[in-house]
Amino acid sequence: MKLASASGNWNMAGLAAVHCIISAADAVLVQFAALRSASDNHEDTAELLKQHVRREGALTAIKHFKSVMSAKTDIEYSEHEVMEERATELVKHAERFFAWADDLLK
Repeated sequence: MKLASASGNWNMAGLAAVHCIISAADAVLVQFAALRSASDNHEDTAELLKQHVRREGALTAIKHFKSVMSAKTDIEYSEHEVMEERATELVKHAERFFAWADDLLK
């Protein structure tokens, strides 16, 4: 994600942000609830995080998760290019969610 951003590959940066945040959310849910969302609807994952991970910063982290996931379908299936500003925003949200998850999993 960072490498793609640094090289100006905005499509890859956006896609990597999506996959980063999905993997981090899965890791947190496995650790704290011994489950992983099987739903195609990522709102369900956000709800599972809200229900099972009652830790400091969780509500803010869930907002970061939702911000990235709101772009998932467009990034993965649209023929539109991801613009630099959007990719940078998605990477920022993913980095913040990942930092929160990383702190929880240490």
